[in-house]
Amino acid sequence: MKTEVKARTKAIKKAPEEKAQMRCEDKRKIRRALNVYRKMVEKCGLKPGDWASIDFHWKRLAVVFVPPNVLRAVEQEELPEFLAEIGVRKALVDSLVPQHADVLVELDKSGFEVYYLSWPEVLDNFKAFVKRIMKEQKKRFRIELRKDDYTDAVLLSFISPKYHRRFDRCWAKMMDWRDSDSSLSYALRRLSSRSKTRQQRFKDEVKLLRKMRNEDAKRFVEAAKSHHPIIEEIIEEYGLKEPHQQAYCAEVIIEMLPCKTFAHALKKSWFPTKGKAKLTFYDRRLAHAVTQLTYAAYHIKAFSKEQKTVKTRARELLYKLWERLHQQPGDGRVEETRVTELPLHLRGCLKPSPPSRGNVEEKNPALGPHTPGRTDNTIAIY
Repeated sequence: MKTEVKARTKAIKKAPEEKAQMRCEDKRKIRRALNVYRKMVEKCGLKPGDWASIDFHWKRLAVVFVPPNVLRAVEQEELPEFLAEIGVRKALVDSLVPQHADVLVELDKSGFEVYYLSWPEVLDNFKAFVKRIMKEQKKRFRIELRKDDYTDAVLLSFISPKYHRRFDRCWAKMMDWRDSDSSLSYALRRLSSRSKTRQQRFKDEVKLLRKMRNEDAKRFVEAAKSHHPIIEEIIEEYGLKEPHQQAYCAEVIIEMLPCKTFAHALKKSWFPTKGKAKLTFYDRRLAHAVTQLTYAAYHIKAFSKEQKTVKTRARELLYKLWERLHQQPGDGRVEETRVTELPLHLRGCLKPSPPSRGNVEEKNPALGPHTPGRTDNTIAIY
């Protein structure tokens, strides 16, 4: 008993010392990060953006940097007030952390333009670019790029806007839908791998997960319809009645919105174009949603003769959705850059991923759980 009391008293006495030590470490990190910013501007000739760079962490405080000298650790809930005091209207986040989804939605509702990096490897590539500059200068100057939140927040201010992607308010509910869909798929795979005598114990779990998935799908589709009215028109056009079918449709459209070209949408959906042996990037979750939407839109049954046409029909469906998304409002025409059919370099030379074997709901499970802190399971290869 006495030893426990002594240990508690020692911990209480050490607490102020540890806090003071943490403050000193943070001050050193801030000085190093601001020194990195000064050298990037003076030695490398790089120009920072006019946005607030935010480095999120699922445990620690968020670090905010506003050029040229505002660098501070802020509580996640206090971010809207802090950015409003500074007078910044645009914020760039290094990654989307599901734990702080409410904060991002609050920033968007407060009138801030919230962006995030199109894929996390952008920051690492930028660090490699800075190292190449130092090597070309034959080590006339040295920039110490340490791996900490303060340095990353400073480097985010130099990332080109072409790597920024606008935050969608539906993202948080889309993550809930994806997680519940992946959980049901995993439970179905586990159920099918057990013997008939042991399947009964998993049937109740599957029933509960299917109910949760339908509820998450309804919430996601309602939010998607309110922010993107075209989703409701497409759902009615293809006659999608089930909640999970509508959720797949909304998921595909939201992921296609940032794509600037049809070829970009194809490659992101796991459709390599001619002359590309390897995809530079692809989204496995989007490929799964496109396959499921093709089964639902064309009423294709599993293990039927029509299943062989899933490859072609998925490509046609993507192109039809692409035309609808880039249609001019009012006159029903599409933009001048649109072509009336697939381009020559894309026609007949696409090699989509093989379709999943099984029906729309149960036999074609998701391709793995969602990676925390990312919008999708995108793999970037450079």
